[in-house]
Amino acid sequence: MAALMKRNLYVTPWAIVRHKVNLKGKPRPTWYERSIVEKISVPLMPRAPVDYANRCGKLNNQRQQLIQDHPYQDFLIRRCKEMFEKNSMVAVFQQLSASRNEQNKNLNKFRKKGFTCHHFNNLVVKRSIADTKWANMAPLFVSSTFFIASEEAKVKDLVQASKKVTDFVLLGAVADDRLFSKQGLMDYAALPDIETKRAELVGILNHAASNTKSLLERHQQTLSTSLGQFIKQNTQSETLNESNQTETKDGGNSS
Repeated sequence: MAALMKRNLYVTPWAIVRHKVNLKGKPRPTWYERSIVEKISVPLMPRAPVDYANRCGKLNNQRQQLIQDHPYQDFLIRRCKEMFEKNSMVAVFQQLSASRNEQNKNLNKFRKKGFTCHHFNNLVVKRSIADTKWANMAPLFVSSTFFIASEEAKVKDLVQASKKVTDFVLLGAVADDRLFSKQGLMDYAALPDIETKRAELVGILNHAASNTKSLLERHQQTLSTSLGQFIKQNTQSETLNESNQTETKDGGNSS
């Protein structure tokens, strides 16, 4: 029995070719002329035109429809409107990539100067400022933005604090119901305070009033000086005549 087990058993011919196909190897490259023909004979199918503007508009409309009837979104819109109405200055900043620790340190620099920080979604902000006097600020809300607000227009403090912060980029602001760009805000901060400008205005008005008064009184003063000189000359001539007459009388008596 052991001898029979050591012998090779009969195997059918179709069982001999049962093996796995080697798919790991790279296929043989085609010859050059055939590859040229294959490249040339590939059909060029026309692509359907895509209107990217309408496509983006549809996506925005879908997003707006999703948040249109949500009560929490309505609450955020009311909060955003209150921020614009209660504060006389609202600045828009773009937030760059930074750690949460660095962001808190930078925000504390604004809080020490009396500013408040607000975060709202761009879609919420655009819905809250639609059909209002702040509607022209809509192009600023594109990427990750946040707001720095204050009840008083502390433009100088805002510009000084923004220069010390590198992770926040100032995009623009609205102050005293006027919309400013970054450069316009810096030019506005370089102006002197209102008390200095009032003092300069009072000085200019007083100078104009004194100049007008001097011009009106100039002819009177000229006339009075001319009359005084005329009277003085007449009195001098009369005294000379009287002295001459007395001298002639004295000479006739002596003779």
